[in-house]
Amino acid sequence: MSPAPPSVIAELQEHLSKLALAIEAQKEILRDLEKQRSQALSRLNDCFDPIARLPLELQSEIFLCCLPSNELTVNTRGPPILFLRVSRLWRDIALATPKLWAHLSIAFPRHSLDLCESWIKRAQHLPLSLTLRGDLVLGDRALELLDDWAQQLQHLSLDVGTSRDADWSMRYICIVEDLPCLKTLSISSSDDIYFYDADNWLEILDAAPELVQLNLRIGSSEQSRSRLASSEPLVHESLERLQLPDPKGVLQYITLPGLKELSLQFIDFDQEHLKAFLTRSSPTLVYWDLNPPLQWSPVMTDCLRLVPSLVHLFLRIGDNNTNIITLLATPSSNILPNLCHLTLQPYFTIRPEDVDPIIRMLSVRRLASADFRKLESFRLIDRDPPNSDFAAALGKLAEDGMNIRVGKSREDVE
Repeated sequence: MSPAPPSVIAELQEHLSKLALAIEAQKEILRDLEKQRSQALSRLNDCFDPIARLPLELQSEIFLCCLPSNELTVNTRGPPILFLRVSRLWRDIALATPKLWAHLSIAFPRHSLDLCESWIKRAQHLPLSLTLRGDLVLGDRALELLDDWAQQLQHLSLDVGTSRDADWSMRYICIVEDLPCLKTLSISSSDDIYFYDADNWLEILDAAPELVQLNLRIGSSEQSRSRLASSEPLVHESLERLQLPDPKGVLQYITLPGLKELSLQFIDFDQEHLKAFLTRSSPTLVYWDLNPPLQWSPVMTDCLRLVPSLVHLFLRIGDNNTNIITLLATPSSNILPNLCHLTLQPYFTIRPEDVDPIIRMLSVRRLASADFRKLESFRLIDRDPPNSDFAAALGKLAEDGMNIRVGKSREDVE
């Protein structure tokens, strides 16, 4: 068979090219039809979706009710991300509901800054509740993003793991000069060797005039020197709840007249600074988590007299400061006349010689008088259970109506 002439070959090749183009065009038409069919089916499903018949406001409220009651963490199998994957209607509702995205707890490096940024963008301009955990040494981009969100931050928690993380966290907080709507701030570190500078603490208060709650679970540096220190301490009107593990270099520079709840740990601490702080602030304190110095002093007694409004005292006691029990049972001492709820936690365990003073104090405080309000509840946190005499005495107080709980941990008695 003789070979086909070149003209025939060229013609066939051209024909094949045209057929290939025509097939591709038909495939494109088919893909478009499939897409249209999918969209039509989605719209049809939306028509049968009972949520589609509700106003957008009610749709959004239903979605908000599906959020977990505890802290909202990134979960691709749960709301609100799940809502993006159910249907077009649900996705539209989720994206039209900024409140779904105004709370976020995210762990690094498991999750990325990109995810964090896209999530927060969906919250639009709503106040933000943000919890960052893990490796927080995220670089300049993270600092820029957090600075962008500073005006919206209402609740911020930094749960750091190492000193480097804590340094980064405090660096972020301190470069932000304005946190106008920040209400609560918590910074904690599992690294016991990390210490913050008191300057940072005061700069935070200065930048956040609306701050109501501040929890710092990191110690202050002994070398801390406050650049903000002046003849007049910094006055912060809004702060109501304060937790500091170590107040060295801080209390002498602040005045907190609105303080209602206080948690401080007094290890190697100048008690005169505490007395001056309470005198200067004159707070209507309601709750005090008191971890006193190992040796009780008259200055600490004066401090208790400065907070007659106190209703709930969480008191840690050691072998050398149990005389506070005697003070509480002495009407003439004028100590905490409004105390209604008392929690005791010994450093080690209640000694036999401490039982009678404790029972005597509880009995005196149980009888309402011109000097004391009636003690309504007593909590005992002790690694060892009460001996038989102690348990029997507590039982009689319980029969009289006092709410009594005994346990090995704080969770057991709450």
